[in-house]
Amino acid sequence: NEAEGTAAINFASVYTKASIFFDFGTSGSGLTYFWDDVTFGDGDVTEPPAGPLELPITFEEDIDYGLADFGGNESEIVTDPTDASNNVVQSVKTEGSEPWAGTTVGEDIGFAEPLPFEPGATTMTVRVWSPTAGIPVRLKVENLTDPTVSVETEATVTTAEEWETLTFDFANEAEGTAAINFASVYTKASIFFDFGTSGSGLTYFWDDVDFGGEISEPTSVWDIISGSPEHITLTTALTLANLDEVLQGDGPFTVFAPTDEAFGAVDSQFLNDLLADPQGDLTEVLLYHVLGATVFSGDLSDGMTAETVQGESIEVSIDGGSVFINAAEVTTPDFEADNGVVHIIDAVLLPPSFTVSVTNLDRATNPGVLAPNPASDFVNLMFAAPLTDLLTVTVFDINGRQVKSLQVNAQQTEINTSDLNAGTYIMTIQNGEARYFQKLVITR
Repeated sequence: NEAEGTAAINFASVYTKASIFFDFGTSGSGLTYFWDDVTFGDGDVTEPPAGPLELPITFEEDIDYGLADFGGNESEIVTDPTDASNNVVQSVKTEGSEPWAGTTVGEDIGFAEPLPFEPGATTMTVRVWSPTAGIPVRLKVENLTDPTVSVETEATVTTAEEWETLTFDFANEAEGTAAINFASVYTKASIFFDFGTSGSGLTYFWDDVDFGGEISEPTSVWDIISGSPEHITLTTALTLANLDEVLQGDGPFTVFAPTDEAFGAVDSQFLNDLLADPQGDLTEVLLYHVLGATVFSGDLSDGMTAETVQGESIEVSIDGGSVFINAAEVTTPDFEADNGVVHIIDAVLLPPSFTVSVTNLDRATNPGVLAPNPASDFVNLMFAAPLTDLLTVTVFDINGRQVKSLQVNAQQTEINTSDLNAGTYIMTIQNGEARYFQKLVITR
């Protein structure tokens, strides 16, 4: 490391004497120095003392950033895996690490200037990359020399495996932590990924620590659904049922949101009948897609059940990493809102007890009865009187998908159900434009 403006070392040259210069570059002031023990090698190279950090912190300079891990975190400055021209911090929340594992920037160094907090200016931003969405990221700032002076807040990752900039508002301190004190001095920061959860070995990246950042307007589950180009039918249905304002309320809500393609798989007449009864059957079906709590994908487990706002329960199954609600697959999880979370599913859910009121088909004088019900390999469809018309019988699974269709004109017809999985089905019996519905349960 030659002095600036001097020749670099040449390993082909011969060096056989030495000169020493105290306070080089400064004229003499009469000061006295002592020196001794001139030797070759056998000494560690002393790094120059690190100076305080300037914001924004980008990790692009060859300096000591004062990174310090705690609780089982392992961090280092690496090349951005998505941009070879950029440096970032890689933080691994190692397996078995503490729920509060994190990393400090500015440890023993601090920021060159205290964070300029004042009323109305209480935010910081950090750019992050996470392998999973929906996790909380906590940011803590504190005094360099007095750890009792601190304030903590959290933001939530909304996108998996992509960079996003999180804004942390210290005016909204994390529960159980100290409120911001504008008279205090805050000169270093610590970041905690998936705060409150023990480590699972996942790797996170972060960069561009800075002061300031716009606070986004509150986002509701309704905003997420109505702003999605894949949920036009669901948006329309929720509006017809006057549930749009409900989903803009305080919540919390978890919404399993079928796409337009999912609604397209439902029998068109069946869907039209629902839309024609917005305060009745449509509301029942829509509320069956809503939980009265915030449930992220990480909270779901195989075999668990959860009661919906409609009153009946959905069942969760997990198969090879795929998550199903009843038989609908969760295609994209964890769109977090301020009042809950939205999970996108690929089918429409129907409550197990769902029935649609009689239209013009006279069930009073000519009802259709299913027996046995629950059924196994077959079910008999029986009418109280001989039929005079040819009726169309269609069977839908609990997600509204058609699984069987046939025409009957006998007073009693045996229907083969051996090819159906165990579960709840809806059977429609139709004569022209008139139809009614029966619930069919298959057991194995």
